[in-house]
Amino acid sequence: MSTTSVTSIVPHPRRHAVPHNTAASDPAPGARAPGGATYRAIFVALAAALALPANAGLLREGQAVRVIPLSIRDGDKPMVEASIGGRQGVLMIDNGTPDLLFLNRAALALPEGRYLASGFAASGQAVHVQAHPAPRISIAGQPLDLSGDVRSGDFGFTAPGLGTDFLGFIGTPMVADDAFLLDYRHRRLLVLQAGEDGALAVASPGAPDVVVSVPFMLLPGEQPTIAASVGTLPFVTDFDTGDSGTLYASAATRDRLRGQGLLEPDGDRWRLGGLAIDGVGFAPTLVRLVIAGSPQDVRKTGHIDQLRLGARFLSANPCLWNFPARTLTFLKPDATFLDALATAGIDPPRSWASPASAPAVPGAR
Repeated sequence: MSTTSVTSIVPHPRRHAVPHNTAASDPAPGARAPGGATYRAIFVALAAALALPANAGLLREGQAVRVIPLSIRDGDKPMVEASIGGRQGVLMIDNGTPDLLFLNRAALALPEGRYLASGFAASGQAVHVQAHPAPRISIAGQPLDLSGDVRSGDFGFTAPGLGTDFLGFIGTPMVADDAFLLDYRHRRLLVLQAGEDGALAVASPGAPDVVVSVPFMLLPGEQPTIAASVGTLPFVTDFDTGDSGTLYASAATRDRLRGQGLLEPDGDRWRLGGLAIDGVGFAPTLVRLVIAGSPQDVRKTGHIDQLRLGARFLSANPCLWNFPARTLTFLKPDATFLDALATAGIDPPRSWASPASAPAVPGAR
């Protein structure tokens, strides 16, 4: 695991680095203090106006389902193959990124961009944000129709964990009109057509496949958020595919969880038990611990106790994210829904002009 992370980009003119205080992230006793497990960028509002790309997504017109090969880097970070300006590499699926795409300038030969902002990663590296005319882009072999500008930052310092061919991030706007699922077991990203009411173009998971389905809130600039509990304590809980998992807790909450045997050191992480969503229990998961209000707590939402369930949790608990319906549906790892879609074919050819001409998917309408 790399010790670098991108957890905050603070715009100029503030220009203050987030102090790198490893003690504040509360590493397990005797373990290496993490500089942050996540490479996710949480972007605050930029001073300069920018027209972002619009009308682009991972599904073609009328495409009911797309199955994209998934690779994993840095232990649990979900990646898909991409080509940007002729450069082959990978993009991270990161719903914590509010841009359609946010590019890694260190891996790409982009023309000189328009300066937007400067800031620092939580681990101290300077990041300068620029805007560029959208280059030629394809994702898993399928061209992406973009207009307007894209933003970029120099994320070369992530290379030890993500590779020198890490091209950037795919953010929430890319999937906001549809549903998606990271199927770690089959190494697939599933993208499903959804109507404005959230109805899928294929049959929804059957009751025997579902562990629990919950509605979520989506505040501007934030991740899908629900109420969950750890033991008897309620937690505001959000979900972020680009974060390995983070528990923000006051020292008092940390001590209470430890006293109840629900938070135990495990290497350079902490094992969190007693998690329940809508009353349904889940197996313990590993998280990074950040003391609420410490210098490493760079959240915009205040210094409350909060749980961020990320890639590590999602790799063990497949989840169907339906943005139009505003629901998260957790499936059993061996759900027949996943098996059916995993055998539906990878990246259907362009002849899939409409669901009617597509190869049969069990339950498709």
